[in-house]
Amino acid sequence: MSKNLKITGGGATLGLEKWSAPRMVAQVTATSVGDGTISSSGLTTQPGRLMIDTSISWASDSPLPALMRLQVIRPYRTLISSNPNAVEIWEAWNYRINGTPAVPTYDLVNSLCTMAPDLGTDTTTQPFKGVVYQDYPAGSSEELIELPAGSTLNVRYVVYVWTPPPWSNNASANTPVHEAYSRGVKLRLWAFPTLDEGVA
Repeated sequence: MSKNLKITGGGATLGLEKWSAPRMVAQVTATSVGDGTISSSGLTTQPGRLMIDTSISWASDSPLPALMRLQVIRPYRTLISSNPNAVEIWEAWNYRINGTPAVPTYDLVNSLCTMAPDLGTDTTTQPFKGVVYQDYPAGSSEELIELPAGSTLNVRYVVYVWTPPPWSNNASANTPVHEAYSRGVKLRLWAFPTLDEGVA
């Protein structure tokens, strides 16, 4: 009999095991600790200012491999940048099966949210006065991961804000305004069933 099936009621009833159907097995919600104003000196060195650092994991309870779906759900994000600077929110995640995932870095970024106005300068080479305010819509990303039977999936997720150089500290005609808001994130792990290849 397939390992996706079970017999109950003294052998009289054929049923389905819980791992034989798609199910959400873990969920984590995290709030940004780095939202707000960016100082006049900017954040020109990677990784920048930490906004979110969280993790999610799940130990498989199935005797069969599972196809895991990592779902990353974001609220709307806001960037504010003065001419001629750039502000960027970046996020990345790493996973490892039966171990600790490496700390995510910008080299393996999964998503970027960037604002970079450049309106030029006046005749005295001072940046024109200008500030752009932009909201970016909520969204989600996902990744599929094969998880062997009885194994544990561990995921590490980070969000940072930085200001790619060069940096103008007299932006917007010497009235610079720079801010970033990632607000938070919701991570979900879904487990999808696989066939029992031991059944002919």
